[in-house]
Amino acid sequence: MKKSILLVLVFLITFTGFTEAIYCQETNLYIGIKGGIFLLDQSPELYMVLDNVHIYPIGGLIGYTFPFKLEKFELCVEGEFNYGIAGGNLESFAGDTITQIDAKYDLWTGAGYGVLRFNMFQKAYLKAKIGIVYANVDATITFLDQTFDASGDDTDLSLGVGLGFNITDMIRTETEFTIIESSINYASLGVNLLL
Repeated sequence: MKKSILLVLVFLITFTGFTEAIYCQETNLYIGIKGGIFLLDQSPELYMVLDNVHIYPIGGLIGYTFPFKLEKFELCVEGEFNYGIAGGNLESFAGDTITQIDAKYDLWTGAGYGVLRFNMFQKAYLKAKIGIVYANVDATITFLDQTFDASGDDTDLSLGVGLGFNITDMIRTETEFTIIESSINYASLGVNLLL
């Protein structure tokens, strides 16, 4: 219940920012695409090693920059969605035995963030973000000819940092490292278009 309330609050805050943007003379809206790598560090209860599973997602975002500025700072809100389109497979071995373990992971996330950008130079800036993320993991693990369902979902606090570069007045690139939750990190590269 608490997770649902948090998600609703994040949605309402984000939606309020986007709605305000529609009625401004300068919309301050931007959209973007991004891709990268989800880094999973899983430690199931079974006696096995399933660390360093990599999933390759593609995603999109929509953001709004508030019209006021504090010297070199910009305050924004962003909503983003990422879906793993490749990877997530793992073959490993249990302990010192030769028993093979096969695992398949699928992962998607949806998140809302408050974002702060600091313009260091004319073209480059630093980015920090904090928000709420929903992560859904579908996992199947085959061990000793038995298949286990290790799927789950979670809503958690998410933090990220990044570096951006303004290519033109309307196009910018950003590279980010985001902590989705304690066992999932996301390294990404994206391109944003200012509307």
